[in-house]
Amino acid sequence: MGRDSKACVVGELSARQRRGAFTLIELLIVMMLIAILMGLLYPVLLKSRGWGREKQAMMEIKNLELAIKAYKNVYGKWPAQTKFGNDIYYTNDNQPVISNLLHNPRGLVFLQYQASSLSTNPADQGSYLDPWQRPYVILLDASGDQQIAELEINAEVGVFSWGPGGAVQLAKTNNIAQIELRSWNISYDKTQ
Repeated sequence: MGRDSKACVVGELSARQRRGAFTLIELLIVMMLIAILMGLLYPVLLKSRGWGREKQAMMEIKNLELAIKAYKNVYGKWPAQTKFGNDIYYTNDNQPVISNLLHNPRGLVFLQYQASSLSTNPADQGSYLDPWQRPYVILLDASGDQQIAELEINAEVGVFSWGPGGAVQLAKTNNIAQIELRSWNISYDKTQ
């Protein structure tokens, strides 16, 4: 009887083990459901990531604009300004402005930044980069007429990002006022 009872116990354990395991069909169905859910969620996640980058760029643009204006209030001139009269444009390399904001004579902190936001590329080393790793474009009204004349922007400071599309965005609109990631208010533009 002892032998038979052991045989039953062994048989019961193996039956329990079989009932607790998943079949191949069940595993394939679960994997297929996970793949379908990932397929549905992936575009949403990509879109939210792009939206997050745009929000980050707008925040950095506003901070950069405020830092530049604060510098002018303290020193009476724009960062890196050497002459008065003509408006100043920093399109591919904003390093002179950023350098003056970060290393000014009084040691004041005008701009908070992350080290990863500064370019290490030799072509534009020290430039402040947008979330798409392109330097922000900085426009300064050096003539004092509250307008960046050639571009017809009614502001003394204009900062913008080319965004995810790069300079192609400007080529499509052919109007700098239509760039969405910018510091100036569109309601003041003459182009509308």
